[in-house]
Amino acid sequence: MNLQWLQVCDLNKHYNGIIALEDFSFQLKRSEIVGLIGPNGAGKTTLFNVLNGFVPADSGQIFFNNIELHKKSAYKIANLGVARTFQDLRLIYQISVLENILLSFRNQPGENLVNTFFRSGLCKKAEAKNRDFACVTLKKVNLIDKANHLTSDLSYGQQKLLSLICCLVSGAELLLLDEPVAGIAPEMTEKILSIIKELPKQNKSVIIIEHNMDVITQVCHRVIFMESGKKICEGTPQQVHSNPEVIESYIN
Repeated sequence: MNLQWLQVCDLNKHYNGIIALEDFSFQLKRSEIVGLIGPNGAGKTTLFNVLNGFVPADSGQIFFNNIELHKKSAYKIANLGVARTFQDLRLIYQISVLENILLSFRNQPGENLVNTFFRSGLCKKAEAKNRDFACVTLKKVNLIDKANHLTSDLSYGQQKLLSLICCLVSGAELLLLDEPVAGIAPEMTEKILSIIKELPKQNKSVIIIEHNMDVITQVCHRVIFMESGKKICEGTPQQVHSNPEVIESYIN
């Protein structure tokens, strides 16, 4: 079977008779950024929830890098290289910025009790390496001065940037970004978008939920328009923006 890097086939999800996804299918190539647009209630967040294992689809198939994801748990999907941001961010606000990042690295030796008790040197070496990488990353995005601040002390835009950084340090190859620049200042918007634009050069792919068509046009190679759980159309940002059904249902 010749599969794309991510292939979603005929997903269906109902909640007490309400259709959230209906026969939803699409493909994603490696190093591609795809925008997901549509009115509230279109099924965009439900699609993310299914893709990263938060909720199971009623039927359908998902293949990522030739591995079937359907019915796998969220942590197993994360370990396969899928990371996600949320509209409500889900950072730990009572700890520092740096500590949030350090918790995001996958497969740390210290997560294994045997290593903790009998291979402490290995754990310390990995922790030091991760700390150095986290600090380098914070320096690149001009947040190094906030490294030891409580996450709750950051501005909302800085918290959104931190959420994206946490995904990136996990080493994920597929990022699901849920409105990563909604409600933040233009300067921070440009900073986050500049990071997203560079991800294909790192062999990472992105699916981004966004209502702002200017943002979609800036960063996306392809756009999918959803309504009532269905894919209405897809194409380049310009093609989708000019589609009569999109204009009638969403843009106007």
